[in-house]
This record gives sequence, structure tokens and C-alpha cells, in this order.
Amino acid sequence: MKKTLLFTLMLAGFLDIANFFMPAPLYTPLFLHSSLLFGYSEESKSILLGILVASYGAAQLFAAPIIAECSDQYGRKKAILVSLSIAIFGGVLAGLSLSFNWLTLVFISRILIGAGSGTVAVVFALAASNSSSDERAKNLGYINTGLAMGCVIGPIVGGYFVQGDSGMPSAYAYPFYFMAALYFITLLLLLKLLPLDQPMRKGDKKIHLFTAFHNLWIVLKRSPYLRYLVLMALCFQIGSESFYLASPILGVKKFGMSASELANYFTVLGLIGAFTSSWLNKIVSQKYQSSRICNFTLTLYVLTMGCLIIAVNRSVFFIPFLGVAFLGVLTWVHTNNLFSQAVSEKEQGLVMGVSQSLWSIGGMLGTAFVGFVAAVKYQGVAYLPVLFILFSWIAVKLMIKNFKV
Repeated sequence: MKKTLLFTLMLAGFLDIANFFMPAPLYTPLFLHSSLLFGYSEESKSILLGILVASYGAAQLFAAPIIAECSDQYGRKKAILVSLSIAIFGGVLAGLSLSFNWLTLVFISRILIGAGSGTVAVVFALAASNSSSDERAKNLGYINTGLAMGCVIGPIVGGYFVQGDSGMPSAYAYPFYFMAALYFITLLLLLKLLPLDQPMRKGDKKIHLFTAFHNLWIVLKRSPYLRYLVLMALCFQIGSESFYLASPILGVKKFGMSASELANYFTVLGLIGAFTSSWLNKIVSQKYQSSRICNFTLTLYVLTMGCLIIAVNRSVFFIPFLGVAFLGVLTWVHTNNLFSQAVSEKEQGLVMGVSQSLWSIGGMLGTAFVGFVAAVKYQGVAYLPVLFILFSWIAVKLMIKNFKV
């Protein structure tokens, strides 16, 4: 594969993840402290914040399987170019909505960005199909590096590209314009560098809006073990995704943190998370089974998340971020491995797609829960990640006990 094409595919994967993490330090001060929702009650602001962040996961849940199916039936180049175009439009619309203080367009833009974010699977497929057998593993590793960098740089863009008076919604528009520009550059590069590929199959599977739920139902019917695994993964994702909104709310409300200060916490999370997935995971995986690793990491994960509840200063508040970076990353890597081990080779795409859907559902439900709880009492959001991670730990305990894995 040409280095320019490999770099562009890395950039596409980077943008997919960066666009998820970029608003993490941005949306909470925007909704709670700027004039965007002037005249709204504090309760309404929290509920709308939760709905906004949840809309990304909802859009991704419906759109990602459709993009994946279209890449098989109409060609990967066409699918990824359409997906990137949707993300560009969503990013520009997000910037305009804040520049002109149009609340409705803030929500529409986030839905579009979520719908255009399901490109990771297509990026991996393109990297694999455009690589020789000797360089395939190496090139896929580069794509993973791009994803890891998205976790690191996304929060920096969201926290440090806010301009001028942070009380004005227009000050928050610049990160979205910047991301839209990067998407546009990536689209132009892929348009030039990617060869037009032939469809892998034509019309043998109907594409519909509820593909994700259909595939989830197939997996749930497959075996009791998979039902436990889905429950464990869903609770884990709800707990982890609720943290991504609960922690900024606590940081802003309890410690008066700015967007750039929150960005520092999320950037460290991304850096350590990249280290965990690339190096620490290799060491742990060689010594222990995935079920045992999940049991151990979830035990510690509950304890570190508990620091959200008892945080009296910023040092204690930082502990859950370390928990996500070390324990959360290891848990999700080995949860995916458990999914992979539970089915045959020909069903790997199905079960990995379900894993992706559970991430989207977790993002949708977890952040919506946070918004509604924050409307009642903002301190209550600290309990949600702890509660759902505890449920996940109980599920893995029962799984190990009943199935001897």
C-alpha cells in the first residue's frame, strides 16, 4: 500500500474517534455556563445536554450497520465517501448553529455527525484489502495507532480551540469548523487515492434501519452464555459512557473547571488508554484468560469509579479517569475477545457488529440517564457509572460461575 493512502486511512480512523471525544470537555460548559440556553432552567439545561450527547450514539446505532452493509453491496470507496460527506455537513452545521445561536441545529448537527461516524469498520476493510499479505498486520496496526491518537487529540481540539469569551456560544464553534476541514481534506485525498472497488456482493441482504437490533436478536437467541455476555457488555458500556458526561458535569459544577481544564483530564485518559491497548494488554493477554481479566479489571473498575462519589478535590476526581484508561480499556478489549471466541469464524462480522451496537446503545442510554439525573440533583450523576459497572461485574461473576470460562 502506498504510504499516502495508509496515512489517509489513518486520518479517517483518527477523525472517527476524535469526533466522539472532541465534545467531551466542550458541551457541558457550553450548555451549563454559556448563553446558548439563556432563559432555560438548570433542570432543562441538564436534560437537553443529556439528550444531545445521547443523540450521537443513537444516530451511530442506526447508521453504522447501514454503512457497513452499503460498503459490501455498493463498494467501500462509495460508502466511506458518503459517510465522510455526512460528517462534513454535520460539522459545518454544528459550527453555524453555534455561530448564530440556533439550538435546533445543534441537535440536528450532532445527529448527522453520529450518522457519519460509522467508518472504522470500513477503514479497516480498506486497509486490509489494499495491503499485501506480508504488510497487512503492520498496516492494520497503523490504523489502530490512528484510532488511539483520536482519543488523545480529540479532547485537545474540543478544549483548547474554544475562542474568546466562553460565555458566548459562537466561541465554541471553532472546534467543529476545524474538524469539518480535516474531514474535507480526508475526503479529497481518498477520492484521489482510493481505487474504485467492486461490490463484495449485490443485494443478497436487505438493508434496513433496524439492522443493529436484528443482529442483536440473532446473538441473544444463540446461547445462554452469549446472553450473559451481552448483559455484561451492555452494563459496562452504559457505565463507561455515562462517565464521559457525568465527569464533565461534576468538574464544572463541583470544581468550576473550564473546557481546557477538562480537556487535560481527557487527554491524559487517551494517552494512557493508548499505552494500555498497545503495550499493557499484550503482557496481560499472555498470562491470563479473558474472562479472568474482565473479572479482575471490573472489580477494580467499580472501586475507582467510586471516587466520583467521594471526590473532595481534583486529585481524587482524577482517579476515575485513570480507571477508564487502564481498567476500562482492558475490559473492553477482552470483552470483544470473549465475543469472538463464542462464535465460529464465519460469524465474526456479526458478533463484532453487535459489540459495536452495544457501544452505541451504551452511549445513548448512559448519557441520557446522566442528563435526567443531573436535572434532579447534579451530584447524583456520580452514582450512575458506579452502579452500571457493578452490574457488569455481577454479570461476569455469574458467567464464570455458570459456564466455567
